[in-house]
Amino acid sequence: MIEYVDDNNIDDVVDVEIRSCLDLSKPQSFFLFAGAGSGKTRSLVKAIDHLRSADDPLNQNRRWLQVRGKRVAIITFTNAARDEIVERTKQDPLVVVHTIHSFSWLLIREHQADIRAWLKEDLKKSISEMVEAQAGRKRTDTKIYADTERSISSKKVRLDALADISEFVYSPTGENSSKDSLNHGEVLKIVSSFLSEKPTIQRILVDGFPVLLIDESQDTNRHLLEAFMKVECTYRGSFCLGLLGDTMQRIYADGHPDLGKLGFVPKSWAKPTKKMNHRSRSR
Repeated sequence: MIEYVDDNNIDDVVDVEIRSCLDLSKPQSFFLFAGAGSGKTRSLVKAIDHLRSADDPLNQNRRWLQVRGKRVAIITFTNAARDEIVERTKQDPLVVVHTIHSFSWLLIREHQADIRAWLKEDLKKSISEMVEAQAGRKRTDTKIYADTERSISSKKVRLDALADISEFVYSPTGENSSKDSLNHGEVLKIVSSFLSEKPTIQRILVDGFPVLLIDESQDTNRHLLEAFMKVECTYRGSFCLGLLGDTMQRIYADGHPDLGKLGFVPKSWAKPTKKMNHRSRSR
């Protein structure tokens, strides 16, 4: 007699392990390795549902969050993925779902003086490096020389205009072409720097969002990922950083090359791994 096993539930143990990480009295960070078709999004939604559920009398996570005025943050890679998570979590106000750029802006947008100071130093450094590079070039009639001169001039104009900007603005989905706008790259650099160096910004993240789950973490900007992990190390035991992704499915080059390699994820983290592929099943 042949016994058939329903392998659709083979990875249920993974969801159980993730739920154990989401005990808000003693949260544990984790890295979930999950390939295409493994049900990663389903596990992400299950984890969120565990945190926001009010039906289970033994699960006090929702009340814990409500009483303390805290929320759960989810970072997705695309707006389409964001909309899917929002829909599948019933637009719960305790769940904040952002793309990496919109979440970064959420963390820094109220810190206008710090943004101005960072830009001032960054522009000065960039101008200095380009001027030095120009001085070392043997020819001044090349395209690269002319392009660099234009870039130096543009940066000098922006540097001089900083004092006249009352408020910096940014749109995660816009062109950001006005003189008071930050571009996408600047926002990621600024938030990475602030999270690494400014305890105030670290506290804003940890106090507001004791759980941060990052989908498609293999494509998260490497500097920002390192900054999040630095915050996790500082606040380990009171902050859960959950990374979900497939290191074999990188799309963009600025993701962290060491994610998934032995030793990169701290030993104290949980490391569940999904095995089932729901899209291509062997018969």
